[in-house]
Amino acid sequence: MAVSKKFGALHLVQEDLKHRNTFNARAPGLDVEEVYGDYTQVIARYDLIRVLLSRIPPSKILYNKRVLSTKHEDDEVIIHCHDNTTYGGTILVGADGAYSSVRQNMYKEMSAQGLLPKVDAKHLGYDYDCLVGVTNPLDPQKYPTLNEEFCEFQIILGKEIPFS
Repeated sequence: MAVSKKFGALHLVQEDLKHRNTFNARAPGLDVEEVYGDYTQVIARYDLIRVLLSRIPPSKILYNKRVLSTKHEDDEVIIHCHDNTTYGGTILVGADGAYSSVRQNMYKEMSAQGLLPKVDAKHLGYDYDCLVGVTNPLDPQKYPTLNEEFCEFQIILGKEIPFS
């Protein structure tokens, strides 16, 4: 919580930069905290990695491992990697993207067992482009919005992308 910010609003802007709509997490009568008990927290990838690395023993983190297959047996998950190494454990965290081999293996296993939710049976589409700015730390004196309790995002909608 110390390195995250509360989500405040999402502004939808047309390609010509005209404001189209805003999803406000703090709208009167629809305050997310009042309805759900808290706000969604937003954290920078760097900060999330830093927090995870501070709480997981370094010996438990494996880099440059390409998972070829996963197998769930009783209370253990077993993975086989491209370099012919095999690992077992109770939890597997695959942090290598939406098309990761860990995700694909879980998908196959759950599908074969009839456990795959219908929404996950659809192909993962490529409907969005995301541009994320990366900078050195900014001075809150020069950029006072950094001191705000809530963060806000802006999405620019392309002409050919339907939105309702």
